[in-house]
Amino acid sequence: MAETNTAGLQENLAALQALNRLAQTIIAAPNVDTILNKAVATATEISGAAGAALMLLNPGHAETEVTSSGLFHTLVRHDAEQEHSDNTLRQLQRMLAGWIFKHRAPLLSPWLAEDDRFPGLALLGSAAFSAAGAPIVSGDEIIGALIAVKTERLVAGEIVVTLLVQIAALVAPALSRLRRMQELVEENDYYKQTLLAQHGLPGVIAKSEAMRNFFALVQRVAPNDARVLIEGESGTGKELIARVLHNHGPRREKKFLAVDCGAIPDNLLESELFGYVKGAFTGATQNRKGLLQEADGGTLFLDEINNLPPPLQAKLLRVLQEGEVRPLGSNTAQKVDVRVIAASSQNLAELVKLGSFREDLFFRLKVIILRLPPLRERSGDVPLLADHFLKKYVEVYRKSLAGFEPAAMQLMQKYHWPGNVRELEHAVEQSVVLALPQAQLITANDLPEELRGSAGSAAPLEQMANLPAAVEALEIRMIKRALAETNGNKSQAAEKLGLSRRGFLNKLERYQIEGEK
Repeated sequence: MAETNTAGLQENLAALQALNRLAQTIIAAPNVDTILNKAVATATEISGAAGAALMLLNPGHAETEVTSSGLFHTLVRHDAEQEHSDNTLRQLQRMLAGWIFKHRAPLLSPWLAEDDRFPGLALLGSAAFSAAGAPIVSGDEIIGALIAVKTERLVAGEIVVTLLVQIAALVAPALSRLRRMQELVEENDYYKQTLLAQHGLPGVIAKSEAMRNFFALVQRVAPNDARVLIEGESGTGKELIARVLHNHGPRREKKFLAVDCGAIPDNLLESELFGYVKGAFTGATQNRKGLLQEADGGTLFLDEINNLPPPLQAKLLRVLQEGEVRPLGSNTAQKVDVRVIAASSQNLAELVKLGSFREDLFFRLKVIILRLPPLRERSGDVPLLADHFLKKYVEVYRKSLAGFEPAAMQLMQKYHWPGNVRELEHAVEQSVVLALPQAQLITANDLPEELRGSAGSAAPLEQMANLPAAVEALEIRMIKRALAETNGNKSQAAEKLGLSRRGFLNKLERYQIEGEK
């Protein structure tokens, strides 16, 4: 009996010494890899395992989503016994890690063949093991798991689990740093792959699914010389996309010129685009090239082409068809080689149906159509864009602001942004100007009034996808307004809305709206 106690004490002492060595390694380790390798070696040593592994949950997956081994990967493995196939241990460790991720708890299985939690292991031919494991936790999030597998029964299984939990706690900060590094690498790779981020263009920073798809299409179009029609609401960044197409196209060494067809009076737009000769009109004292000639060999961006008058639509069509420009007052056409990229804030196809835009010109312009999503359809990009503009204007106005209070960001994400990215930039600039001199964060009170007002934080009903959704939105707004006007008195609010108290309470429960009384 004494010998058994002595052996147990020696084992516990050896385990403590191994944990102490691991702690010393963590303090002095030159990099994360050293820490993780030492942790797995320590787990193998103190458990007498046939093999141990440290698994990392792939970034971007919630723990509740873990249903297959594809959502995590092995960072470090240590096999003390070589008689078992590498693939067998790998499959087993992945399955056990999945159980830990799913149940958010340590694992102990004295003998897997008799464990009802893993009935599929016998089919894999990998049930002749015992196993123990511990989750690796950072804050409230499980980011990994430490697994140890033995070829004999776990007699002192609880002690092994306790030791693995301690190792997991020691290694958690290092694994958390590694995971963040991987996330940063993935983000960096993503931005490198997007044309917009490669050029650091302001106002088109994004990572939403809608913009990822848009970026992918831009990348496919950019290397070609085809004409492109960019459709998108005002303020979405159409000119910046046009510049990207030029900068990554075959004409990138030539000029890029841009003109807003809606900003120039009709009587001046013709000479601006096509040029004029001396004597063409009063004041034309010399020949002047138009933008189509100035951009010869390069790219001309025609913004708001929906505002192009019908006579100029005909002249532009000839340029696209024949590659010729006839300056105002001239009888001679001049050859030009110019790539035209057009943009419109209105649906040109609808304007064609209304007869206000030439169908033949429309088809000439729309070799490729790029539809730029409005900001309200990609609200997930708002924090990224807001942070970008905050950094820009903090430097301009010499403020010490470092971010946004949660309430302010929530208002910004709920707002429907009719002016899109341009409006967001102006809102951030205004907030920076109004913020107190020593403030560290933008508050809700710093935001423009339209963002703080109840009407500004909800999308117009007519823009909603369907009638039931619009009806629900209207009911929610009216209920909240009635509660606010009655200081939260539900009976008075119900009467104000023409509802019974029971009917009003049903709607509060349905929409999960809380009242004060």
